[in-house]
Amino acid sequence: MKIKSRLLAAATLVLAPLPVLAADPSCAVNRTTPEYRTELAIAMTQGDDAARKRLEGTLNDAVAVCAKEAGYNEAQNLAYFDIVLSEISRGWLIAELAKAGLANTVIDKALDFGPGRTNPTLEDDISEAQIEAIITGFLNAKVDLDKVPQQAWEHVGAYAAATAIYWQAIRKLP
Repeated sequence: MKIKSRLLAAATLVLAPLPVLAADPSCAVNRTTPEYRTELAIAMTQGDDAARKRLEGTLNDAVAVCAKEAGYNEAQNLAYFDIVLSEISRGWLIAELAKAGLANTVIDKALDFGPGRTNPTLEDDISEAQIEAIITGFLNAKVDLDKVPQQAWEHVGAYAAATAIYWQAIRKLP
């Protein structure tokens, strides 16, 4: 019976909901279509500035409505925009990483992203130590690195950058 109690206690910890963020990106994300989010994420990932600028107008409108509902000031509105934009990019990148057999959670753990973690800024790019931590994480997850396509590695970097922006913006909101 002790084993069953321990398993139930462990399951409770694993299944505990993540903390609710004051800046819920779903308000603005849900005001856009899946097709729009995909197009925006691709533009962001590929560095297509013209497409990004064209698409950001729609996102600005969605963010403005939700930021007003949340009572954000102008500076907080900008942080909320970064949260929503990075959340859209992250959602698409997570799916792309999964197609290549890569779990975003390995990157999160290697770079210490998440609630209550250090959430590095990556302003100066990813360090050699951080790259090694990501590679070690994938090796520990039994990923055959030789079979990972180059584009997937680009998605790893883009995911890390988007996630860093996300967590830095979260810090700017109440």
